[in-house]
Amino acid sequence: MTDWTIQSVDAATTLVLVGAGVMLAANLAVLRERGGGTADLLESLPLPAANRTWSVLCASLFCGAAAALLVLSLHVPTLLVGAAPAGVFRPQELAAGVLAVMLMGALGVALGRWVPSPVAAPVVLMLIVWSLFQFRDSWLLPLVPTQALPFEAARPPLWHLLYLAALVTAVSLAAVMRHRRTTGTVAAAVAASAAVVGAATLTAVPSAFEGAEPVELAGTHEGRVTVTAQASACEEHDGVDYCALPGFEPWVPLWRDAIGPVLEAAPPQAPQLEAVYQYTGYAFNDLEGGGYALVGTTWGRNGGEVEYRRAVAGSVAAFMAGFPPPDVLQSDGQGGFGCDAAGQARTVIALWLLGQTEAPVAAGTEREHMAEVGSDEVVAVELPASVFGAVSYGQAELDMAEELLADPNTQTLVHQEWERLVDVETTLEEAADVLGVAVPPGEPSGAERGTACA
Repeated sequence: MTDWTIQSVDAATTLVLVGAGVMLAANLAVLRERGGGTADLLESLPLPAANRTWSVLCASLFCGAAAALLVLSLHVPTLLVGAAPAGVFRPQELAAGVLAVMLMGALGVALGRWVPSPVAAPVVLMLIVWSLFQFRDSWLLPLVPTQALPFEAARPPLWHLLYLAALVTAVSLAAVMRHRRTTGTVAAAVAASAAVVGAATLTAVPSAFEGAEPVELAGTHEGRVTVTAQASACEEHDGVDYCALPGFEPWVPLWRDAIGPVLEAAPPQAPQLEAVYQYTGYAFNDLEGGGYALVGTTWGRNGGEVEYRRAVAGSVAAFMAGFPPPDVLQSDGQGGFGCDAAGQARTVIALWLLGQTEAPVAAGTEREHMAEVGSDEVVAVELPASVFGAVSYGQAELDMAEELLADPNTQTLVHQEWERLVDVETTLEEAADVLGVAVPPGEPSGAERGTACA
């Protein structure tokens, strides 16, 4: 789904490509008069070189701005196709992108006048791109490609837009001053330079962000501040609190559609889901215990939402079937670097619950770089990976769950025998007897696949 908080930044950063084309084209337009004796012919014209500079400069600025606006007018509407837009739409990001294109166009003209070499503009362009990657958090750059957070202060700050406008003016006057240094031009250049310094100072110091409205804090769970402490509100639906970050409230129905079927299929004696928290990458540092599900700030669209629905539904199903949270499995010694749930009846029950929302899929592995205990050395390890976290299971559990999903009487049997079926000691064979299905052939559990999930 479209997250305006991120897409606004991405759209502005994309305009660097437009700016690169405008910069090179403007530079070549200025350099054209230096080739093949053209400079001598131009001396016979009534208009001086400064006027020609103004002509190319104005064309670069206006055509660059028009090209940037055209790209945005074509790109932004495509983000609405098959999407429920969320996040905070920030037009100042797009304005910064347009000003960056204009700045690059003016820079192409200035380089053509002061450094009349076809190599100068490409070299400077490479330096600009390198700076965007190397100093991606510096507001002294035309753009800041670092992904925005929903609860960040307004970015870019308005002082940054003034800074860009002053830079465009200063670079433009620098290009003109190559052949015209009148009192008015020099005074304007000095004023523009002073504006650049002043706006840069206001942009760079922390006080530039103090004017932003503070984000109201909400979203606590049993008195504990969670990672969604920045949530603007928590909506209660069917006894579950859905806590979204500012601007992401339109995604709450999507989360409910994914989680709702799992909750409806579970019996009353199953563990109760208390809340769904949206996080920005630091959830495991702030959340404790269980009773919650986590959703991120991304969600697919046009068919890509299936994986996200499966992930959140799988986390709820795993919680109800008695699996610990993913961070516990990986960090507190329960199974070391993940565990194997093959051969356990609760694995089939969790897969059956997941199947109420999306078809269950096989578990896999993923490579993680982790520090060895008692050492600073970082090693690459293979961790089990599934919708249940760092939990592996086999084809037998998957086949058995698919058979149960095809039987309309499964829910009644699961409700009647819930405590037994989710007991960690209950095997597939015992579950098969209760549910009236056969145990498909599959891989062995235990040491051959990894430490059994506790």
